[in-house]
Amino acid sequence: MQFGGMIGIAYCSWAIGHFFDKKKTINYLKAFAAFVLGILTSVTIALTIGTLIDLLIKH
Repeated sequence: MQFGGMIGIAYCSWAIGHFFDKKKTINYLKAFAAFVLGILTSVTIALTIGTLIDLLIKH
């Protein structure tokens, strides 16, 4: 499962970097950073919404 997750992250980074300019290596690093930032942002938002809903239901 961990190997599959790493393959998925690598593929998404490659696809995003390939979309912009496949000749520059820095675009692949930028794509990886953007992918990780997007994942962290979505998880943070989901946890915040879940916590707020939980707090509203308890009161």
